[in-house]
Amino acid sequence: EFPDLPLAMKIIPCKLNSNGPSGRELLEIKREIQINRLLEHQHIVAWYGSTVDLDNGVSILMEYVDGPTLDNAILLGGRFPMDISEYCLKSIIEALNYMKTEHKVAHRDIKPTNIMFNAKGILKLCDFGCSRIISSKFTTVSGPSDTSDFVRREQVDHALVDISRREGDSRIR
Repeated sequence: EFPDLPLAMKIIPCKLNSNGPSGRELLEIKREIQINRLLEHQHIVAWYGSTVDLDNGVSILMEYVDGPTLDNAILLGGRFPMDISEYCLKSIIEALNYMKTEHKVAHRDIKPTNIMFNAKGILKLCDFGCSRIISSKFTTVSGPSDTSDFVRREQVDHALVDISRREGDSRIR
């Protein structure tokens, strides 16, 4: 359909045969694909399709972003001028607002390595593996995500309470 369009491929390794992933892992993969399919925004990496291979896992085909991540851009260029910093914040807020208001999606893994620039300087939010669909405006998204350096305090507290309860700690009620 798009023969000249460069694509990026995210491969989620898992065997989908009898010794394959757990039901939870399959639900997480399905959720990531579902969320990627929903989102169409200038500051979100575009989704083009997904493939399933019983022996190698799931591949997600997406827009190829030909520039650096935010952390690499800062390392290469140093401190950003105020107008570039404002552009970054505005772009991220626009993308997150779109996700929340249009699709009730929470990203849950915002960090410099999940924010990229293309060659034209357009900022793109990527990696929706920790994202969740929020069921109502009163639902809070909790539970640990993959990135411990950027986890919200509430997520850590919630996870510690859950672990303590499972281990029978009587101080946690």
